[in-house]
Amino acid sequence: MCIRDSYSTVRTNDNTIFAASTVSQQTSGLVEDGSGTMGLSDPINSLPMWSDTTYRANGVVGDLLVSAAVLRLVDAGVLPALTAAIPSSLLPRGVTDFYNPTYTAVTITLQMLLRHTSSISDTKFDSFRRTAPGQTVGTLTAFCQDYFTTSTSTTTTTGTTTTYNTATDIWTSTTPGAATSYSYARANTALLSCIVDAAILSRTTLVAGTTKDVASYIQEQ
Repeated sequence: MCIRDSYSTVRTNDNTIFAASTVSQQTSGLVEDGSGTMGLSDPINSLPMWSDTTYRANGVVGDLLVSAAVLRLVDAGVLPALTAAIPSSLLPRGVTDFYNPTYTAVTITLQMLLRHTSSISDTKFDSFRRTAPGQTVGTLTAFCQDYFTTSTSTTTTTGTTTTYNTATDIWTSTTPGAATSYSYARANTALLSCIVDAAILSRTTLVAGTTKDVASYIQEQ
């Protein structure tokens, strides 16, 4: 009751706060029964806060950490130069046509992703969020494959062949790389994270722990 009273008091003083969660933890790491949630996880659609609601990391902090990881790996020669083409082996499903279809001659680079001048948009970003408790949160790899690529299946007498290409509905009409093309998009950071994941999987010694991904790399560094 004290927790809910405190939440009500905070809401009275600042109605822009629409949800809260609490975790009571012992020094041993065990979670106490006093943990709970209140309010809405999505005030627009009136979705309640659930005990298993997944929070997005603070965008600014997340961008900073991923950007630092990218720059460190570029300096180490693990990732290509900031202004060089990104190898298809590091891209979702290994697509080889990673460019804005309106500007096919412009190569998308790590620098464009870091500066948010890639012309990639967040058009479909929120369509991947959970809308009910208990729904599985997809992996970063699965998200990037679904977001950045599309597939075409061709059936012949010898079987079915699936070809993957870069999605065409993720781009804006601005010129990639131009200073005037800045448009913040969470998809840029998601793709950078996926690229770092792929780089780590190709050089597993970059991470000492058993989980070889961007989060583990950042934590260890």
